[in-house]
Amino acid sequence: MLQEFIDEFMEDLGRYEGTEGGSPRMEDSSKKTKPYGLDNPPIPRLEKENDYSYAKRVSEYFYDDLSNNLGESYTSAPKEIQKALLDLHYNTSKVNEFEGIKNSLANKDYQSVLKNTLDVVSAYDDSKGMKAVSFGLAKRRAEEYNKAASNLGLPKISSLNIRAMNNNSTEVVYVIGEKKEIINIDKPIHKLSKTNQINFKQEELKKETSSGISVQDLEGGGMTGRQDLYSTSYMKRN
Repeated sequence: MLQEFIDEFMEDLGRYEGTEGGSPRMEDSSKKTKPYGLDNPPIPRLEKENDYSYAKRVSEYFYDDLSNNLGESYTSAPKEIQKALLDLHYNTSKVNEFEGIKNSLANKDYQSVLKNTLDVVSAYDDSKGMKAVSFGLAKRRAEEYNKAASNLGLPKISSLNIRAMNNNSTEVVYVIGEKKEIINIDKPIHKLSKTNQINFKQEELKKETSSGISVQDLEGGGMTGRQDLYSTSYMKRN
């Protein structure tokens, strides 16, 4: 069961992070990304280990870390909740420190668990010398939210928008069902975030009515490089 779970997780990880690497890293554009976002892995690569096997072993490491620290509240949670948190932990390695997530998970309040992932959208921007809000990270959080919401019968995120505010902060707006979830983050928008909005309902329609579409088409167009489409790995919250 665990291997099947990890194999499914790896499919999404490859889509999010890319399986080949080579794009500018979000936090340091002078460096290139590694396959599966293995830029700062927590465990060393084995001799002659291929990229997929290494990333899978790192994913298992993070799964075990969540299981050991969060216990049954994590391992007994619905599979899509476990996946969303594993994806976040792969990004940040800090899920065990997020009190809102931990408390909601312990109370089996899975919608609150998902909502508590939506503000983890910042990455270091070397052009600004500080962390900044990434549209790609916000989109990734929304996609993980929607996959879990579909399985749990919860309202899905229909659209996402980020916009710069006058005080060098960013407003992130998720429309969940009929309600807006507005998150104000005291950081500017990341330089790689060339796109600032997406309508997920329209994107789903594209997938249903088109064939052979590129990744950039599915992301709403206008983004440059895989790093902004999704994320760089091993980030810290906000």
